[in-house]
Amino acid sequence: MSTSPYKSRVLLTRSVDENHKLKEQLKPYGFNCVSCPLITYKNLPVDYVAIFDHYSNIIITSKYAAKLIYSALNNLSANYRKNIELWVVGHTSATILKSIAFIKTQYIANDVRDLINNLPETIYNEAVYLSANEITSLLPSAITRQVIYEVTYKETLEAQDFTEIMAGIDYILLYSQNCAKTLIKLLTKYNLINTLKNTIVITISAKVANIVNIYFSNVVYVEQAEHQQMINLLINYDKN
Repeated sequence: MSTSPYKSRVLLTRSVDENHKLKEQLKPYGFNCVSCPLITYKNLPVDYVAIFDHYSNIIITSKYAAKLIYSALNNLSANYRKNIELWVVGHTSATILKSIAFIKTQYIANDVRDLINNLPETIYNEAVYLSANEITSLLPSAITRQVIYEVTYKETLEAQDFTEIMAGIDYILLYSQNCAKTLIKLLTKYNLINTLKNTIVITISAKVANIVNIYFSNVVYVEQAEHQQMINLLINYDKN
């Protein structure tokens, strides 16, 4: 950790937009944020009216999907929305969607396994899982899956990325299993694992932590998969 409480360097690994928001959120605490976007999103053309006509139960497991569904639902009439029920992973996603009038959130899960265990089999044929092209866990096969956006992961480090990492990183924030795998792949490719071995890595879950545990000396994760808990953990670590 840096000797100055206001100069700790944090590697941000989300998308360009999310890293920018994170940087603004951390600015009051004086962190030196290094943006290294590991993921890029591309929205796909989707007929949401047709989807909501056919399915009454909508399953969402990511924050980005929640944002897309929020926009789609807001453009529908109240009569459409009265017939829709949501099954969501994460309180952050649920918060994004809760302000939409007439929409019912039936269950907020901590992770996908929790969600699957609480999805009644009676709704399988009436449910659609709105997801990215890449997912880490499959839902029951009887549930229809509709890809509404594509994700791609970083394959190379630019010269600026390399320079910033070589300058030293005190903390890394990791929000998904795929981003964790991408980071390890890149650090291995560019022989940077040893450079960051003693960096404190803060992850969104135990599953993400397990991916990076063997590469770093200090890996911690939050008990509930929530962004704010990760930020709180970062701030508390930096105070010590």
